[in-house]
Amino acid sequence: MSLSESEKLFFKAITALNSGDVLAAAELFTDLAERFPDFGKAQCYLGLLFFQHFKDQVVAEKHFKNAISSSPEFTESYLYYSELLLSQERFAEMNAHLNKVSEIPGVKKNVAYELYGKMNELMGKYDEAVDYYKRAIKYTFSDEDIISYEKAMARCNTKKKYA
Repeated sequence: MSLSESEKLFFKAITALNSGDVLAAAELFTDLAERFPDFGKAQCYLGLLFFQHFKDQVVAEKHFKNAISSSPEFTESYLYYSELLLSQERFAEMNAHLNKVSEIPGVKKNVAYELYGKMNELMGKYDEAVDYYKRAIKYTFSDEDIISYEKAMARCNTKKKYA
């Protein structure tokens, strides 16, 4: 099996990102996106870089949308875009987006349910948030995730006392 040029460049970019060289990763992802505009993984990670590191949510959103339209099978794009919507408190849009995402084969359902939980928690709907965190637990095999979701449920129950 031989890797394509786009896959090799993507691997280099991921390696740079994982080693902490954000600028080199950004350059590689940008080059990849320019040379292979339909390679949605590059668009997704450019979105992630602009969202998490460069703090430019407008550019991040553009890249996430491009990633979703060019590579709908790359499910991480949907979840990262959901995180952007959550950060902007665009709850109605996020809810509609997650409703679609939850039906996509291969999507990490525990992450989708965690995002539903966070959205409901921010909206002050603590009981609904707890229900979504419980669903997230059902869809993970990670002990660390389970601990995180249990802490989120405890946090919601604490918040209910002060609501």
